[in-house]
Amino acid sequence: MHKKGFSLIELIVVVLIVSILAAIAVPMYQGFVRRAQRSEAYAALGTIRTSERAYYIQYNGYLGIPFSYSGGEPVYEGEATSWELLGLENLSKPSPAGYHYGVYVIIDASGLWFYAEARNETKDPSFALRWLESTKKFSE
Repeated sequence: MHKKGFSLIELIVVVLIVSILAAIAVPMYQGFVRRAQRSEAYAALGTIRTSERAYYIQYNGYLGIPFSYSGGEPVYEGEATSWELLGLENLSKPSPAGYHYGVYVIIDASGLWFYAEARNETKDPSFALRWLESTKKFSE
């Protein structure tokens, strides 16, 4: 006598195995996506750093492009053409990963320097990446 189909126990075991695998795989996938998005922020800040240094050589100063958030929407306080002056028109809008960028110019006892910042308050609110020109390092 041959049985056709699966028993209820076999189906429950398969569903249990698939759900365990999904419980492991989904958080790992989300971590990979977050790391990929953060690498976009690192690359953009590296581009900003290079452009700011070139701007400094030509004009003997850095170009500040601050931004702030108002009700979850970015409100850029700098000139609309500020990113264009650095040759980075694509940074005037949020990136595909949702990052917003700003550059702050600081004058203190150590001299004139800047830091560039990447923030993503919708997808990754706990993460803010900064390039500090004074220390030549990234900080999170």
